[in-house]
Amino acid sequence: MTSPTRTFTSTRVAALVTALTIGAAEAATISFDDLEYIDDDGVYVENGVTVTAIGGDLGGGPGVAHVDDAYFFAPSLSFTMAQPFDAVSLTLTSLGYDFLRTPERLRDNIFITGFSGGSVVAEASYALSDVYLMVQNIVLGDAFLGLDSLLVELRYVYGWEVCDSSPCAHFELNEVTLASVTPAAVPLPASAAGLGAALLGLFGLGWRARAVKRRA
Repeated sequence: MTSPTRTFTSTRVAALVTALTIGAAEAATISFDDLEYIDDDGVYVENGVTVTAIGGDLGGGPGVAHVDDAYFFAPSLSFTMAQPFDAVSLTLTSLGYDFLRTPERLRDNIFITGFSGGSVVAEASYALSDVYLMVQNIVLGDAFLGLDSLLVELRYVYGWEVCDSSPCAHFELNEVTLASVTPAAVPLPASAAGLGAALLGLFGLGWRARAVKRRA
């Protein structure tokens, strides 16, 4: 018959040995399938990701989130999850510019910022294409790992002498891919496995010694 004490001890040792973990990423893609044309709440949730509009209305859907650099639709969207996450990529479709006079060179007006613990830890900027319906795929780098929140902005970077109206630039955000960081068990190195075996052996010897003492 197996001793309850021995079973309990073996279980504790096994748990100790297998407790070593690393972060494993579980991808979540936001495609705005259920987003309304105008969302009165200014908040949209999909696949565990909360999207919050800043500075304007949230909407444009279903299937896209419309972003203006001024006026009506929000120029900034914030993305958060219940746990830290990695920002992987985003896909957008340019709706072009309302230029009065086309500039010689397009300026960066898409700004992506990653936050952790309330501080900026990653930044990147890109120029929105002036080709109508041009799809732009943006892959974010290693700096955008372990974030608390991600901010995607379209800034008004041209003056009235260049732009014919406000907003001047627009795009539709098609997809955003984030990866939540969650604990996951990993194979132990040989040294850890050997340590576990040694611990099990020591506990076994202790149990046998107690058993012999009780019989005596």
